[in-house]
Amino acid sequence: MQLRNKRRLWIIQEKNLALSLFYKSPTSYNCLRLQRVNLPSPCTVRRLIGQSKYLPGFNKLFLGHLKRKFEFKTYKDKVCNVCFDEISNKEFLEYSKDFDFIEGFEDLGRLGRSNKTANTALVFMDRGVYTSWKIPIAYLFSSFSC
Repeated sequence: MQLRNKRRLWIIQEKNLALSLFYKSPTSYNCLRLQRVNLPSPCTVRRLIGQSKYLPGFNKLFLGHLKRKFEFKTYKDKVCNVCFDEISNKEFLEYSKDFDFIEGFEDLGRLGRSNKTANTALVFMDRGVYTSWKIPIAYLFSSFSC
């Protein structure tokens, strides 16, 4: 017999806090949950991560966020470098209801899509040189590696 069938509804601030804690260290997040700190389950946090809907290519939303973040910062805070990293992916095709197309093919953002199955992902990220910050600015899926 189930005593309570109402699940807890998390407000957006709690979700954002849980997301940032989980991002820093999933192990620490689970440790806090074992110590009875009232946090959303890891499945809930992963579902939040999976709800982000961004298309491959350079994202204007991220670039706008970067512009607003550093509008009134000092020059030293603005100094950054652009890093990129390539990871290998398993070839997998999946229909996206949100975008109404099949994901898993080579997608180079504005340069277009092809019918080749993607097996690598390339991520571009800005990182602060003198201060500790980072933000992804683009990602691409390709069928070849560098």
